[in-house]
Amino acid sequence: MDVNINKLPDNIKNYLNELNFNKKQTSLFLLGTLIGDIGSRQIKYGNKPVLNKINFQGMGIDRIMILFNEIYEKLIQEKMLNTEKETIYSIAHGIFDREKNNWDLKPHENVYYCLAGYSYKTYVNIKLKTIEQESKKYDTN
Repeated sequence: MDVNINKLPDNIKNYLNELNFNKKQTSLFLLGTLIGDIGSRQIKYGNKPVLNKINFQGMGIDRIMILFNEIYEKLIQEKMLNTEKETIYSIAHGIFDREKNNWDLKPHENVYYCLAGYSYKTYVNIKLKTIEQESKKYDTN
């Protein structure tokens, strides 16, 4: 596993260790976590337009390269750039750059691992929002 993986937030790093993903899978998973964060922000629109960036039938390596660019653009548009997200993006992109010349994941696998990260981060965000709402119920201020 990449040395930079240690710079990831603990919850993501621990989850990746449990999954035992290879570098390519990890890169896509991390990209997916950013998609999950963007989707959690966009839900205020009543849907998640970022999901339109994914071709659920499969995405080849060229389309994944475009997706990296589009996700960074969405992070800017949604004013979500911060140290954590920049670190995740940097690690995902760095792994992808080192692995793209020997990429052997199939188009449907590329989507699968992106969605694995998306679903993980969406679940984490839902859990955090639920905890936040529960604590507001008991806040007497």
